[in-house]
Amino acid sequence: MPHGVEDLDRRPVATQNSAVGQVPVIDVGEVFADSSSNDAVRAIEQIAEACRGWGFFQVVNHGISAAQIDAVWRQTHALFALPIDEKLAILRDRQSPWGFYNNELTKNQRDKKEVFDFTREGVDPIYGAQNRWPERPAEFKPTMLAYQDACTELSLNLLEAFCRGLDLPAKFMHPDFDGNHTGFVRLNYYPVEDPMARHGGAPSGLPPGNS
Repeated sequence: MPHGVEDLDRRPVATQNSAVGQVPVIDVGEVFADSSSNDAVRAIEQIAEACRGWGFFQVVNHGISAAQIDAVWRQTHALFALPIDEKLAILRDRQSPWGFYNNELTKNQRDKKEVFDFTREGVDPIYGAQNRWPERPAEFKPTMLAYQDACTELSLNLLEAFCRGLDLPAKFMHPDFDGNHTGFVRLNYYPVEDPMARHGGAPSGLPPGNS
């Protein structure tokens, strides 16, 4: 770092005291249950204000159950606990970003982590590739796809709230997203030991990823 040049990576965006307690937390349960109720209208106004003033917000009562989220965590732990040979069998490559990886870069430095990425089933519209799934645990794939479906439904419900906040018809933007989205899910695992210290990472010739 040249003398006199500030290292922005070491400067937090905001101090903890200035951010804690200010990020909008919005109860969206009524929006999805009865979008015409007073509570729903109030929540939609809160969402619109959060988008204008913050650019993000936290939702509660979103409809994804704690049991479903717990199942995702259990299957995530089970996946990353597999022997390295089984994980490398579903390694992503030049043609497809879907599957396992442990040789990713951030700012040209390798992350000491393992990841698993998946998108909706079928051939995705960007890379023209399909998901790679592990053979076990048996419940991993259905659990993850069910969770992705739940998140997709939540996203479309929030999209309706965005539209209403803009005084547009609720489903105004649905044709651009429903059944046509490119959303994906990433699972991250940060082991205590370097995942490549003993086993190696991507085979030679594969490009490291960037995040």
